[in-house]
Amino acid sequence: MIKKYFSGLKFGLLLQIAVGPMCLMVFNTAKNVGLVSATLIFLSMVAILGTILSQFIPDNISNLLNVIVGILIIFFGVKMLVKKEDNSDDEPSI
Repeated sequence: MIKKYFSGLKFGLLLQIAVGPMCLMVFNTAKNVGLVSATLIFLSMVAILGTILSQFIPDNISNLLNVIVGILIIFFGVKMLVKKEDNSDDEPSI
C-alpha cells in the first residue's frame, strides 16, 4: 500500500515538473503578447508532447482518442457556425 502511494507520488511530482513550467509560460505569454499567441504556443506544445507520448500509449487507445477529439472538434465547429449564423440574423440589414 505504502509502496503504491510513493510510486504515485513520484509520478505526480514528475508530471508537475513537466506541466508546471508550461503553464507558467502560457500565462506569461498571454499577459505579454496576447491570448491568441499563448493559445497557439500551448497547442503546438501539446501536439509535440502528444507525438512524443504516443509511443507509450497502445494503438487502439490512441485511435479511440483520435476519434473522440475529431468528433469534439467537429461538434464545436458546427456549434460556432450555428451561433454565428444566429447572430447575423439579429443584425439589421441595409
